[in-house]
Amino acid sequence: MHSKEKAPKLNYAEALVLKFLAERWHGYEGGFYSFDPIAKETKLYRVTVRRACRSLTRKGLAEFSAGLTNTDGDFAGAGYSATKRGHSIWSARAVTGAAHDDIRSDDSDG
Repeated sequence: MHSKEKAPKLNYAEALVLKFLAERWHGYEGGFYSFDPIAKETKLYRVTVRRACRSLTRKGLAEFSAGLTNTDGDFAGAGYSATKRGHSIWSARAVTGAAHDDIRSDDSDG
């Protein structure tokens, strides 16, 4: 993230979903997840996850892909992944708003 770039403001659900996606981001391979595993891990309602994913996509922090396949080449549905920007913003803890103070990575001291 460029030093002059303003960090995006995220609500609580967006921060939780970005944390989930960014911590599972695999660079060029993506690491795409459907709403159900995100909802299960974040303990958010599926509709809330859907809304957060779409908002993160509009902000350039997540991306959507349809027609995903598993390792066997079978159709696996659609899902969301962090973008490179989303991953770097989460890694740098550059998100702002009350939600960021409440969300901690597993490797944080607090």
